[in-house]
Amino acid sequence: MQQVMDTQPQSRRTRSPRSRAQHRLPGVSENSGVGRPLTADQRRFTDIVEPSPLTTPNLVASTQPITSTPIPDLTKYITRCSPYPVCGGTFGNIYKCLYHGPEGDEDVAVKAIRPPFELRSIEMFRRELGIWKRLQHINILKFLGITTGFGDSVALVAPWMINGTLTSFLNQNNETLGLHDRLLLLRDIAAGLHYLHTFSLTEDGHTDVNPVVHGDLTGTNVLIDGDGKAYLADFGLSGTFKKVAGMTYLAKLTCHPGALRWAAPELLFGEESDSAATTRSDMYSFGSIMLQVLTGKVPWHHLTRDFQISYQVVIEGKMHPRPPGVDITDQHWNFMTRCWSMTFTDRPLATEAVQFIGSALYKSTSSHTPILSISSDMRRMGIARNDYPRGNAGARPVVQDIGSPLDARENYPGAMLPAHSSTTHAANLEPLRPQSILPRPHTSDFSPMYHAYFPDEDDNNVVVPPGDLLPPRIDYSNTIHHNWVGLNMQQFVSLQHYMRHVLRIQYLHADGSIDNVIWKLIHSSDSAREAACLLANLHRKSTQGAIGFTAPSDRDVYTRIQSSAVIPMTEGDALASLCMVSYFLFSGGQGQWQAFLDSACEFSIKILQQNHVAPDWALRSCSDSMRFIIKTSMWFDVLASATLIRRPKLLELLRALYDPATAVSDGRPELSMMVVMGCENRIVLALAEIADLACWKDECRRADRLSIAELVMRGQRIETILKSTNDPGHPNNDTEATRRRRLTSDVFRASALVYLHSVISGDHPRCPEIMSNITETVKCLRRAEDLSTARHVVRSVVFSICICGCLTDVPRYRKYFLRRLQEQQTDTVGNCARVAQLMREVWSSRERGEPVDWRVVMQQSQMLLV
Repeated sequence: MQQVMDTQPQSRRTRSPRSRAQHRLPGVSENSGVGRPLTADQRRFTDIVEPSPLTTPNLVASTQPITSTPIPDLTKYITRCSPYPVCGGTFGNIYKCLYHGPEGDEDVAVKAIRPPFELRSIEMFRRELGIWKRLQHINILKFLGITTGFGDSVALVAPWMINGTLTSFLNQNNETLGLHDRLLLLRDIAAGLHYLHTFSLTEDGHTDVNPVVHGDLTGTNVLIDGDGKAYLADFGLSGTFKKVAGMTYLAKLTCHPGALRWAAPELLFGEESDSAATTRSDMYSFGSIMLQVLTGKVPWHHLTRDFQISYQVVIEGKMHPRPPGVDITDQHWNFMTRCWSMTFTDRPLATEAVQFIGSALYKSTSSHTPILSISSDMRRMGIARNDYPRGNAGARPVVQDIGSPLDARENYPGAMLPAHSSTTHAANLEPLRPQSILPRPHTSDFSPMYHAYFPDEDDNNVVVPPGDLLPPRIDYSNTIHHNWVGLNMQQFVSLQHYMRHVLRIQYLHADGSIDNVIWKLIHSSDSAREAACLLANLHRKSTQGAIGFTAPSDRDVYTRIQSSAVIPMTEGDALASLCMVSYFLFSGGQGQWQAFLDSACEFSIKILQQNHVAPDWALRSCSDSMRFIIKTSMWFDVLASATLIRRPKLLELLRALYDPATAVSDGRPELSMMVVMGCENRIVLALAEIADLACWKDECRRADRLSIAELVMRGQRIETILKSTNDPGHPNNDTEATRRRRLTSDVFRASALVYLHSVISGDHPRCPEIMSNITETVKCLRRAEDLSTARHVVRSVVFSICICGCLTDVPRYRKYFLRRLQEQQTDTVGNCARVAQLMREVWSSRERGEPVDWRVVMQQSQMLLV
């Protein structure tokens, strides 16, 4: 049986009777959170002189000789305070313990690793431990040693920081902290960062500068002691710039971003990128830390999801907005914006940060205007750093995992923790809702470790301890996992191009909400992301001069997307299928697009029928992304049916949704096709009915049972739908987007009548109904000739132009339709050039007196008119 831990009260142990303030760990008195506090005057005015390169505090380059650095084994001196951890993370649990040292008891934090181990994490741990044990600075959390008895692996020991993380400290004390107090915190952080960035190793009397990049400078990786002094902690993502013989494992060779709220944009390229973390990326994070300290709120606190932040920073290239209602001086704001420069070489160095904060601190000390707080009076500015609320002895852990699935507030009553998540600004101590047990790739953590002493050995001698297995495969089927940070450089560039340049070409009439819809799906689905990358790469090649269909360069990716198209299981698979339809459309409108479209249609049918409810209710109940996929599939299906001369797969659903005789039309935007494709619901239904009528006529003719009377009767019912008006007129307060959609819908209505009468009467250009509605179509197009609307309207109605162009013998109309198509060929993508060629082929055949059916020509060419 496992030995029961020692829970004997401290009063019954044989320990030194000296006061707690006198009990110190050897060599860590300057880094203990519960030691003798400095007086207010000592902390406030220590090193505060007018700054200069020689007098700025803690601005001396650090030097560490290369010697064997032993790791103390503190196992026999450690006693748990509780059998339960005070908090937990992806890989480990944090325990509050007592260290029984030669001078008495001290509170410490022990981090124990939970199996299973990831083999990649072992290398990360070796680098972390190899760096951390060498760091010696008053603003770097001190590494004390290791201990056992907390599982199969050794655990890390560090001093206990009674005031927890910077984030939790600011949440609790934001109303009482004055500017001077905040600048003191920033000075500590800047000094610790400067120490890392000027770190040096000395070997054989030769000193070589080898900066340490923290890599994850966030509000949860800065800890605050009982005196309000700040320490940098958690070096799980740190690394040195250079390789040192015998210690190459210290060099960080890959990029892995920290928490997105603080991370520099260039780190979001992913592990395969050429952009590794640098001291300048640390400075970007310092700017975010500075914002947090001065405002008391985490960066981007108004955004609650990681993908929203990455979209703003990476895709939009936006800088954090200046917080309204917060008294931040122009000097402070300008320094933060320098830190956030997208050109990382323009960011300041840590040396400048120390000097800037030191200058600001000197000015605040010299000010004659006092800064009042609860603990201050007219003689003191702010609150003394040793007067911060301490709470009870078990109030804060030393090291905190973020994004943890284990919440001590819920599982271990009585445990008080700092703010739990690095991506939210909630500071209450109420239990959080259960979270997914997925590892969060953007958070830092102490990595799994070896079961033994860690000498300074080269990477070539890495031994994986027996029993360390890869973690089991995680089922992501019901979980949205935001895997942006796993992208390589090529994917990052492609997706950035897709969001900025391609998405609006795909869906010309969609409103701004489509950005978030697509962004979420790209994050949650590998197939959707790969399809978007293929489409973006095609567009990039086309804009560089390669016009026409080009087979995907990555055949493996293409094959995987084809596999997902056969049996679409998720929204992401369906979106991937629609992206591949657009891929062929961008390539000229020809190719094997039908399989991808059919898969998206089958998926939409399954979704709308799975709960056995009315389709209108099912569509309204869908998520925004699912509704977008279904509507897009319906639209592509309707127009593709004209090419394939087939009955639309979604015809019955369209009838249930939009038939004027049976459908409930209450104007709900969830059911509207206008905001997706710029076409009224009744016109979408009419186009589907015309395709069905053409298919019925063809079947009856082949069977020698065609009834002209029934054909005309069916056609008249469709014509009634087209000539009815369910939507309001053209109000004067229409937005530009609404006006473009109405013009597009008008073109579709007029050309749908041309399509209808070609089915009823045949392909006869001199048929009066065909001629009059071609004229009406031209009138509608001419209302959209100004530059602000022409592109959106004409690119949307290629179907209409093709039908009318093929069925007219009027020279001026032929020239007009060709000109409108040629105007769109400057985009170098799409099917406009191929449609113009098809119309010329139809005209040539007719001029030679050959019978020609434009639908047969399109069917033979596999032309997609979208």
